[in-house]
Amino acid sequence: MKGGRNLGVSMIRDLDAVIAEQKAAIDVFLTLDPPTSKMTAWANKAGTFAVDGFPPIPRIQIVPIERALKERERAVQVHLRHADTYKKAPREEAPGKQGKLDL
Repeated sequence: MKGGRNLGVSMIRDLDAVIAEQKAAIDVFLTLDPPTSKMTAWANKAGTFAVDGFPPIPRIQIVPIERALKERERAVQVHLRHADTYKKAPREEAPGKQGKLDL
């Protein structure tokens, strides 16, 4: 969380570098003041994170505290669950053949 009036694009660049270094999927930048246009542009340039079955979400999300308080859990976009948790295992097709153990 960053406060004060000294917000700048360098903070988002630093966050982007940490995301890459830590191999994180996404990160949220919570701030007391609205982001600058350069901050938003850099966050947009960072791209999106996609999981099968879900729409892509921004890798860097800048959330002003006012919006976080108003929208609560909807202020940050995350993939919470997936309906296809368990995938069906493929069926083996050798009904008359029994495998051997290497003992």
